[in-house]
Amino acid sequence: MSKVFKCESCGADLDFQDSGEIVQCPYCGTRQTLYSDSYSDEISDEQRRKIDSLLKRVFILLEDGEFKKADKYCERVLDVDPENALAYLGKLMAEKRVNSREDLADCEESLWLSNNYYRSVIYAESDLKSELESYEAKINARLENKKNERDYNYALSIMKTADNEDALRTIANMFMRIKDYKNSYSLAQECINRADEMKRESEKFAEEDRIAREKIEIQSQEQAKTQAMNETINKFIIFLLCAGICALVYFTSK
Repeated sequence: MSKVFKCESCGADLDFQDSGEIVQCPYCGTRQTLYSDSYSDEISDEQRRKIDSLLKRVFILLEDGEFKKADKYCERVLDVDPENALAYLGKLMAEKRVNSREDLADCEESLWLSNNYYRSVIYAESDLKSELESYEAKINARLENKKNERDYNYALSIMKTADNEDALRTIANMFMRIKDYKNSYSLAQECINRADEMKRESEKFAEEDRIAREKIEIQSQEQAKTQAMNETINKFIIFLLCAGICALVYFTSK
């Protein structure tokens, strides 16, 4: 008769026929040996009392900072009840080296990075699940705040030395991504205003430069025309002088 066992990695149901059979999880690929006495559909009252006693010992050890011992006691619980959320919670606390459940909210990284957190959540009843998710939410809020502070300080530092329109608009986008943090929104508007002012000044300068170039071009054209006219007049004067000289010589020779 086929029996059901849980994958030790992802918690998926595994079917096996014979004790000692090596089974590969179809979901995560983990291979493990299953024994017919490893799992039972029902946990006896005696086993339940043992589990409760072991869990009390787990959390006492955690309070005392005996993290390795606490983890071992959790494993003893899981040998009897592989879906015990409190045992995975104990392992999570031992992994994070915290003395109380509330201290999990002070962890430096997301609890979802831990497989023990994942298992404690999926096997937990609603109250414990909500509690654990609240710790994760506090961690994420703190991490988000740290990221916002880092981005804010970086944008603020380069804002002080920004001297062109493109740089200011880039900094404004940085502040807009964290617009609800501190005075990021007003700083973004300040950068945009400065960028717009630089754009107007640049356009004004470009227009003034265009007008100046046009004036220079007109002056150059007028000078060229004047020079050409002067050259024509000079040639005509020379022609008249030559003609006069020739006429004088002609009449003098007679």
